Amino acid sequence: MADTKDVTVPRQWEPVVVPPQGCKIGMFGKGGSTKTTSLAHLLKHWVEDGIPAGAIDADEPGEDEDGSLYTWSRAASFGAPVRKAPANHEDLDVEMGLYLPAGGLLGLDTPAWERKPETIHIRALSMVDMAVLCLQPTGMELNRAGSILSAIQQIEMVGGRAPRLVILLTRTKSSAKAAEQTRDALTGAGYEVLVNEMPDQHAMEGYGQSFAKPIRADFTSPMGKLSRELAAVGAEAVSGR
Repeated sequence: MADTKDVTVPRQWEPVVVPPQGCKIGMFGKGGSTKTTSLAHLLKHWVEDGIPAGAIDADEPGEDEDGSLYTWSRAASFGAPVRKAPANHEDLDVEMGLYLPAGGLLGLDTPAWERKPETIHIRALSMVDMAVLCLQPTGMELNRAGSILSAIQQIEMVGGRAPRLVILLTRTKSSAKAAEQTRDALTGAGYEVLVNEMPDQHAMEGYGQSFAKPIRADFTSPMGKLSRELAAVGAEAVSGR
């Protein structure tokens, strides 16, 4: 029987049209918040949806994480190039401009969120057009939303170019009310929360077990729907700049 793991499910819609200047999307969050897993699946879906895409990997996985986006791309191609971030963070802006595809999307996978001057995060926030905060729906994690928002406000206060912030709820459970309650709390506080979520799936074919495996682009799946939503929001973010 043929291996169907990397077979694409055809789409029944026109792909999102990204403006010619392209959109730089940064993935932020704590270690284990599914930044890498989400971006890997997004890349595969964007490419299969006809959207030029690529990524820069600035993350160094911790002990509780499977591995890097770059390692995954070498084990099972996403159809989009993934490059390691330069050792000197000051060169990141140049590299992002160099590898941003015209009319496409460039993802940046960042390390676990820390709001410190010496880390890459503040610099990365000033470089991307859209910041995606990957957030698990718990009370403790809500503090991270405030931390990243204050960092964006800091960039604006010094006259910098702040990104559009959107929140992606991750590791959500269909049987729990935590995601709904967290969504209500965040939207009530004025945050933009994506409609689609990254579900908590740890079965052998689930997202939690997908590292280093070929990705099947299924546009009816949660990640397929999320890919279209993020592409549309990203296109809107750069159109308004």
